[in-house]
Amino acid sequence: EIFYTYFPMATAQADPEYMNGNTLKGDENVSAAYVTGKYDFGALEVIPGLRFEHTDIKNTYWNSTKKTFESNSTDYNEWLPSLFVNYRPETGGVYRASLTRAYMRPAMVQLGNKTTTREGDNNSLTISQGNPDLKPLKSWNLDLSGEWSNAEGGYAMIGAYYKKLSDYMYDNGSTQVNTGETPTNLLTYNGKTYDRVSLSHPTNGGEGTVKGLEVQLYQKFGMLPGWLSGFGAGANFTRQWTEVDIGKGEKHPIQNAPEYLANVKVNYAWRGLTVDLTHNYTGEAVIAYNDVAGLELWTRPVKRTDLHAGYDFGKGVKLDLSVSNLFKDYSYWAHVGKNSLAINDIVDSGSTTLLTLKYTY
Repeated sequence: EIFYTYFPMATAQADPEYMNGNTLKGDENVSAAYVTGKYDFGALEVIPGLRFEHTDIKNTYWNSTKKTFESNSTDYNEWLPSLFVNYRPETGGVYRASLTRAYMRPAMVQLGNKTTTREGDNNSLTISQGNPDLKPLKSWNLDLSGEWSNAEGGYAMIGAYYKKLSDYMYDNGSTQVNTGETPTNLLTYNGKTYDRVSLSHPTNGGEGTVKGLEVQLYQKFGMLPGWLSGFGAGANFTRQWTEVDIGKGEKHPIQNAPEYLANVKVNYAWRGLTVDLTHNYTGEAVIAYNDVAGLELWTRPVKRTDLHAGYDFGKGVKLDLSVSNLFKDYSYWAHVGKNSLAINDIVDSGSTTLLTLKYTY
């Protein structure tokens, strides 16, 4: 016997809110013009540039109260100067400096999110929607570095960077950021009069800074005798400091920006054998502001070791072994509050091993 269960869907399908409630359509058109030059003064190289970028954004979204589609538009005009300077006083060494202007446009969900309403006490109304007047996140970026190499396959780099941010935004465009209620002159909405009407929409934050130091080192030990010459080792390390005003003078670190990043690598290549062992470390970071009871959501530091080994037998035959997350460290661990382990969210993905035999002809 076959049994059928019928759920009447005609009412839901006929309801415009059911069909269109989360609809957002956007068009973004970008046009740009730029000019650049290059000037050489012996060991000194100077590259100035200027770019102008114009953006038109049009959004169509659903108004849940009026049961109809509405639209808005936004345009941005940004001048983006740049200056790059490279100095090579000797073979194997170069010193670099750059100053650039950059910007990031708000996501469409922030500019044209659907309109909803909420009636409150004392004959009040709050209208929630996107904000087509959002400003783009802008930054001045200063980078300084020195790089050196040697004839034995060695490399070293020391760098520093500084970024000055304005009109900060966060959440990667997935939600309406920094939402707050603002009184409006509107008192009549959808045919009904209210004593107080407020508009709830995303807003820009304030200014912020990013400062960082970087070190990279690598050396191939080709100067050693015999099979020992196949070894090589390297490491890099980054320390950064971030602080931004997410709105109303509330200062926090930047989302998803750990204070410490490090990587250590040991490799070996001799005749047909290659081996790479890499260890990565990512420090703790805030990933959501005021997420639970006014506390931020943080991630714990993440470690990961990967191994790759291969052997080329010649005549097109090659064997490869890859082990991802060799020691089965957790991949993600989030919790509420920087110094607590409340409400843990843990991803323990284990390790993955892949063995491949390849023949090429």
